Amino acid sequence: MEQQENISELFGKYLNNACTAQEVRLLFTHFELLDDEVMLRQLVQAAVEDDQHNQPVAADRLEALTGRVEAKLTEAIRARKPSLVARLRSAPVWAVAASILVVLAIGTLLYQQQVQPETTTVAGGDVMPGGNLATLTLEDGSVIELSTEQHGIVVGNGISYLDGSGVNGGEPMAADEHPEVGRMALTTPKGGTYQLTLPDGTNVWLNAASTLRYPARFTGGERVVELEGEAYFDVTHQRAATGDKGDIPFRVVSRGQTVEVLGTQFNIAAYADEGAVRTTLVEGAVKVVSDAGSASAPQSPQPVTLRPGQQSVVTASGTQVNAVDVSTFTAWKDGLFSFKETEMRDAMKQLARWYNVAIVYEGEIPETYFFGDIRRDKNLSHVLAVLKKSGIHFRIMKEGDRNSIVVIP
Repeated sequence: MEQQENISELFGKYLNNACTAQEVRLLFTHFELLDDEVMLRQLVQAAVEDDQHNQPVAADRLEALTGRVEAKLTEAIRARKPSLVARLRSAPVWAVAASILVVLAIGTLLYQQQVQPETTTVAGGDVMPGGNLATLTLEDGSVIELSTEQHGIVVGNGISYLDGSGVNGGEPMAADEHPEVGRMALTTPKGGTYQLTLPDGTNVWLNAASTLRYPARFTGGERVVELEGEAYFDVTHQRAATGDKGDIPFRVVSRGQTVEVLGTQFNIAAYADEGAVRTTLVEGAVKVVSDAGSASAPQSPQPVTLRPGQQSVVTASGTQVNAVDVSTFTAWKDGLFSFKETEMRDAMKQLARWYNVAIVYEGEIPETYFFGDIRRDKNLSHVLAVLKKSGIHFRIMKEGDRNSIVVIP
């Protein structure tokens, strides 16, 4: 009760444009939306001032006013929904983005205070979020189900969990316990994520429905791993042996490309059901070598070097490099869905992997974009209740052991 009162007080200050920067951040953390505070504040304040004729918001009128502001903004969004795509193309994107974000933010507050909205119906039960799920496959085919109570494993002289305990419930498993332990694979199912520390100290976060293949020991003049799906890498520098020069390169081989680094942080999304492989650089520098080459020279592949804040997009026709907000593509590692002009079908793919559900579209679904961040540790109905503020409705269906999201215009 005390926490809710504090949030209500903060929200009142927010509507009155009286929050400090730290208070705004706390409020957005509560909303589970962390984007575009300044524009959101301006738009909400404008709506409030219009509703109250420039009068401050009294605490005892906060709940009623919040409802009126939400209704007004929702009505405005839905009124222009038929032309939303055109406006995204012709009007300043930030105006549409921020206005939708307003609806998402206020809708999240109301969701926490009220019962589940009727537009998100559940048949057969809700769907829990994913968690720490993974298997470790050794060279001889032996498969170890890793603990759901642990976050990751460390591969060094042996194989242990991050807290030092053994993967089999006892002491860390030594490499010589298995004659063929030299080549391994860490695999997460849909709804799973896991961390891995490689023998050189490189840290890897594996997203849902992904596999990383790697050696128990790096030998020779390079470090090579293979990725299917999505992973975030924090690569350590490793000096070459005495007498040699430079660092030992680290290479990630994925669908249609090889990424070469010395020491850096980056994200690779290489899912088989996506039309492109995206490499997003956070720190350092990487070289992306595409099997398809570039659009201008498809027969003569040329590597591209990324700087922090850039992303390469490799498709069958070539490679493009774009400047991006890297947090959109790395937020999953920190437990967030991050939507910034994310087309609905792309967002649904993220939900399908994390909640292990199928996606079913009913009728003509308009092109719709989502904006804002939502925590991944929430049940599926919560996430859909926030996303429905875009005007699209959802229904969770269960048939046997299979759950589905039904998307309804």
